[in-house]
Amino acid sequence: MRRPAPLALVAAAVLAAGCANVAVTPSGSGIKPAARAAGCAIEFLRTKAPERAYDEIAAIHWQGTWAGAATAQEALQAKACQLGADAVIVNRDFVPNTQNMTGIMTGTAIKYRAGPVQ
Repeated sequence: MRRPAPLALVAAAVLAAGCANVAVTPSGSGIKPAARAAGCAIEFLRTKAPERAYDEIAAIHWQGTWAGAATAQEALQAKACQLGADAVIVNRDFVPNTQNMTGIMTGTAIKYRAGPVQ
């Protein structure tokens, strides 16, 4: 006989899933690539912009219940795949707010231009 999950675990899972939000602000470039498969590989660039040519697709902003930096990056990765991006230039790495157990992370979803690396 299978035991039901404790109510506290179910509530925590629903809360974690329901309290995260990825806001998208289109860049205005008009670039709208086709969506990529869920779980696609996305580069996260933290120290500098890529050396190859790219177009900005959108600014993406994650805000949610503090579950850690990995959760924030996974949410941005999922949104970047939906947007058809190749990479995310991280503008603000994960910042936790320990007073209310939330966090934020922001970046710019980009699409590399076709052609040789410059």
